[in-house]
Amino acid sequence: MADFLLAALAIALFFSPPASSASEDDPVPLVIWSGMGDSCCYEYGAYQFKVVLERLIPGIYIKMVAFGKTPTEDSYNSFFLDSNKQVELACDLLSSDEMLANGFNAMGFSQGSQFLRALVQRCGSVKIYNLISLGGQHNGVYGFPFCPGSSSILCHLFRRFLGMGTYLSFIQD
Repeated sequence: MADFLLAALAIALFFSPPASSASEDDPVPLVIWSGMGDSCCYEYGAYQFKVVLERLIPGIYIKMVAFGKTPTEDSYNSFFLDSNKQVELACDLLSSDEMLANGFNAMGFSQGSQFLRALVQRCGSVKIYNLISLGGQHNGVYGFPFCPGSSSILCHLFRRFLGMGTYLSFIQD
């Protein structure tokens, strides 16, 4: 099933509108924004999509959005760098990349999907053909997902503890 989904994604990306100055044989570039706790460069997670798509679409330029000099710093910033600042930095990063100047497709994982959506709405200096959201919570999230052993008292207490702070002002801000 995963192979089918990746193949379908590759076909969708390959047949996207061509960038105006690129030849019609060149694939449209792709920007990938990973989710919270992931990184641009870990050997798993969103990076694996980059590896597979580069194999499926020869010659595609893929830019991974990253905030930090190391994968660990990028992962840390996915939790603690202000989301508005992340969108602002991404706008600057992508606007200055000459390979993306004629437009690109964008694929986000989890919170990376929301941040790409914010980028579409706020960053007028980039041209995005398609926004592909994988696991994005565009309608919000209620509660904490059930952890393994959801009937265990520890999981129940953990969910309740997290739920208590959901609407505190410093969490919401």
